[in-house]
Amino acid sequence: WFFILLFAFFLFTSHKAWGGEPSCETPVFFEKEVKITMVEYHHKPNCIEVQTGEIRFILKNEGKYGHDLRIQGEGIEKRSPKVKPRQTKVFETRLAPGRYKISCRMGNHAKRGMVGTLFVRPL
Repeated sequence: WFFILLFAFFLFTSHKAWGGEPSCETPVFFEKEVKITMVEYHHKPNCIEVQTGEIRFILKNEGKYGHDLRIQGEGIEKRSPKVKPRQTKVFETRLAPGRYKISCRMGNHAKRGMVGTLFVRPL
């Protein structure tokens, strides 16, 4: 029983089980304008590569619930405004080179899989 309980503990407390970073093998490259479609419960695309500097995110919500974009990493956390269903909003920010986690901070959306990876490359 001990090993079954131990396995269950690791399964349910693992990073992946609660909306950790998805695998990101082939990022979608954008120059300076990143187009993201949001639906329940993921961003499309969720594996993104962009060049450093001022970045414009075009956030289109095609879902039934409000969503947003949170960017975390390299010692920063940035948040877009909430995007209501059937709305599109623009969110601009400056990012240094590095690897960032993207997620939706609404309700339990990140835990349900609304997460991704953003790679910011130097010029």
